Amino acid sequence: MNTNEIILNYIHKTDDDFFVSLKRKNEGWIVKEWITRKVYFKSNFLTIRIRKYCKFVNNKWQYYNVLSDTLHKYKHIDTEIQKEITKIYLNGLTYRKIANIYSLHHTTIFNIVRKNYYQDIKLNNLKKYNVESESKNTIYISMDDTYFKAKKERNHITKIKARMINFFLLDENKKPICKNHLIILSSPKNNWTIDALVRKILFIIRFFYSNKLKIVISGDGAKWIRSLANRLKAKYILCKYHLKSKFNVIFNNSNQLKYELNQLYQKVNVNLKDLIIDNLRNNNYRFILNFIINNWNDIYNAFDEKRAKLLYEFINYIKSNLKGLEEITKDDLIYYGNTAESYVSHLIKSRINQDYSIFSLKTIIQKIVNPFNYSQNNIQIELINL
Repeated sequence: MNTNEIILNYIHKTDDDFFVSLKRKNEGWIVKEWITRKVYFKSNFLTIRIRKYCKFVNNKWQYYNVLSDTLHKYKHIDTEIQKEITKIYLNGLTYRKIANIYSLHHTTIFNIVRKNYYQDIKLNNLKKYNVESESKNTIYISMDDTYFKAKKERNHITKIKARMINFFLLDENKKPICKNHLIILSSPKNNWTIDALVRKILFIIRFFYSNKLKIVISGDGAKWIRSLANRLKAKYILCKYHLKSKFNVIFNNSNQLKYELNQLYQKVNVNLKDLIIDNLRNNNYRFILNFIINNWNDIYNAFDEKRAKLLYEFINYIKSNLKGLEEITKDDLIYYGNTAESYVSHLIKSRINQDYSIFSLKTIIQKIVNPFNYSQNNIQIELINL
């Protein structure tokens, strides 16, 4: 007799014993009907037929069957299957689709997933790379902020900010290795101070890598990233994607722009768009600043107000991030472009973005950390007043 048959016989015997017991008679349970239930195992399931009991108490009907006491709640579904269901859900499938796969009700799937969540967020889920760091000279830290909505209460949606700080080394082919990810979740207006961020980053470098490594920070030019680079005495690389996107907003291919550039050409004898493109390509950022500042009156008069305002913001963006543009160029051996947005997309957005769904913060954290994922992401979650 195999294990499944032993379990089946045990459930039937328990049901028969309860039917003839004094406990059933004393508590007032009567047989309402016979019901069919499935007991799920890793490789198959068994169908059992047992009695369903009922009694009328305080103007309400109460129901009972021995399966709930024999195997406890959801234990008619094998532990391995429960883990598999939770894994499938965290990887993106909805409750109803999983329910269709296993022929269960979607509320059962919902409760199984909640039951199998890790009860506590592991605050230290990073991996040590001290040995790998011995042969390296530089540690790279890419940073970015992203925002998403979370369900705080039944009918209350709140906005959450995720500040993502990614640590990695580079191999001989300049591919990221030895990655760790720190994600700080807070409301949009709550932040760690720069001092607190500095202490946290230095601790991670010292404990998980090596304090002998030189630091290179990359980001989108936000003030907090520039401040961190200065406080950590790190080299700073501005992500050129943001510079290019701001340029493309100003210098689109509209007929209005062509007309305005022609008007400006008649005054300064140069095509401003071509001039900026050439000097961006040759890293002559200060020349761009000086030219626009010296010819600002002519530019302002030739451009419409909105485009002039965007150009003003563009040169301020360059001015604020000159260190990130000039300190390390693409020809430098330690240069490496910003990867923060790809990490945000892969480790956060792709896991929590689902059509017509807004999850609770607990579900979002589980989806990000995802202990059932096939790969180890080395993610540490920190919460600020949430």
